[in-house]
Amino acid sequence: MITGDVIFDLPFYNAKGILTGGDIYGPRYRIAKLTVEHEPVEEGGETTSENFFEVCIWHASTCYEKTPEEQITRKTFPFDAEGREAVLAWLNEQIPER
Repeated sequence: MITGDVIFDLPFYNAKGILTGGDIYGPRYRIAKLTVEHEPVEEGGETTSENFFEVCIWHASTCYEKTPEEQITRKTFPFDAEGREAVLAWLNEQIPER
């Protein structure tokens, strides 16, 4: 079971932190902050951005960068305290306890 103290709090991800974890033989996971830029709604308007947690799970012994995209499951969550709790719950649903 993955616990809240393992996935860190929001300031870690705000500082460009990326957390990877799991077993060397899989499943493995990666949590990062994802910023999505939105084009202005009207001409001359301001670009806005929205932050999310992007969580990736893969069942391989390779690192994230070497794992084929089709083997990675991705999900996004709001970048806030409730989103962090949802990340934790989803990871524990997806990764069986050994």
